[in-house]
Amino acid sequence: MSGNKVRWKRRVAFWGVFTVLVLYGSKELLEHYGLSLPWQAKRGAAGIALADVPERKLKRTRVVPALDSPLNEAGNAVWCATFQVAWHKAKHGVVKQPLRVKGVQKLADRLNGSPVNETHLPPGGYYANAGLVQDGIEQTIRKEMAARFPHHDPPDLGGDDGFVAYAYLEAKAEFTTPFDEDPMHFRSADGARTLINGFKLVNEHGNKKLQRDQAKQVRVLYAETEDHGKFETLTGFALDLTADQDDVQLIVAVTERGESLAAMVQAVVDKTTALADTGHALDTGNGLEVPNVAFRTLKRFSALTGAELENPGFEGWPIVQATQRIAFVMDKSGAIVVSDAVVAAESAESTRHYYVDRPFLVIMKRRGAGQPYFVAWIENDELLDVRKLGS
Repeated sequence: MSGNKVRWKRRVAFWGVFTVLVLYGSKELLEHYGLSLPWQAKRGAAGIALADVPERKLKRTRVVPALDSPLNEAGNAVWCATFQVAWHKAKHGVVKQPLRVKGVQKLADRLNGSPVNETHLPPGGYYANAGLVQDGIEQTIRKEMAARFPHHDPPDLGGDDGFVAYAYLEAKAEFTTPFDEDPMHFRSADGARTLINGFKLVNEHGNKKLQRDQAKQVRVLYAETEDHGKFETLTGFALDLTADQDDVQLIVAVTERGESLAAMVQAVVDKTTALADTGHALDTGNGLEVPNVAFRTLKRFSALTGAELENPGFEGWPIVQATQRIAFVMDKSGAIVVSDAVVAAESAESTRHYYVDRPFLVIMKRRGAGQPYFVAWIENDELLDVRKLGS
């Protein structure tokens, strides 16, 4: 296939698949998006303080708990291994068998049966633990996290009793040779075009050596084309942006939307094998444009929260926390992902806390009378005694 016959200046559509979450981002871009970055010079690792940005602010993005969770018909989708690893920690380290969860067993089965585990995470870049609250697991997690990742503060880890499973990931990949910044147009799945920031090879009339160094770290894993006689159009492709590195692989792929992220990842793997003869090192004559990405989010998996376990010895234990925080940045220098997740359940015998901290009803009546003489429904603070700051 001739390099001149195929035009490579096709934008990387970011509904494509990211198969690896090990990345590095420039300090300037991280700070621009409000991600604080206490650089650890000794380890050469970046630490992000994850701000709790609720997922509801990401109106067109869904965070999924399992890699094979079914996707909606439209919208972005994000997955990170931390929730899965925390689930496996609860499964193997506490309950000692697959979790049985009343009312949501289909989702529990997806998590129980996932092949994703700690061996898929970068050595030295993660922490995972689980245990009973009465055995001091919360103190253990905080002490060990402070020793290994002092720049990261774990969130609230559950209740006063029961068990806690926690997982943390901090992974990066720095491009050997940074790319050049480049504004570009991104075409959404609905056809809308947006001017965004991205990165590319240095201009062909600029530094030739720099352009060669940028290009040689990228490999085209496969290319799908349509033949129009005198020319071909590029319809799909996958790029390995860290092909010159042994320990990390960062892939962006323009591909069709699948029924799940797992299906999309598998499609890229299958095409990489089936179309291996179309793969090649990126040539300086090829165009390359990739979008910058930056987001942080807090996801509460509401389907699991409040659901009760049915495992022997844990019957009736409600899951009181099923949360995941994710921050991800990619730019001309590389990318970084930082995430943590908590799975916590309370013992059925735990002390209940009756906190009227949400909308409530007030009733006043004579004891034994059939009707009240005062009723109020309170769902905002207008009628409450709001405490002023500093008082």
